[in-house]
Amino acid sequence: MPLVERFNGEFLKELGDGTPSSFPSALAAVRAAIQLQRSLAVPILVRIGIYSSDVVVSEGDVLGDGVNIASRIEPLSEPVGICITEPVFDAVRN
Repeated sequence: MPLVERFNGEFLKELGDGTPSSFPSALAAVRAAIQLQRSLAVPILVRIGIYSSDVVVSEGDVLGDGVNIASRIEPLSEPVGICITEPVFDAVRN
């Protein structure tokens, strides 16, 4: 995914209707999410959840709190929105 790579991220896998990706920092993840929302030619109801934690990639699967919590907060965002956890907010608010 070129957009993910532009922010030094890594597309991990397709997971149902989601696409978990990993970024080197919370700021890079938020910037990529904002750019994704802005780049959609037609408004698509994309919801994004961002949580900062380690993940484990094992045998083509992605595991860990980072995946679990991000997938749980994603539905809390508004359509065409981004939901972040408090630690992510603290890391990017400036």
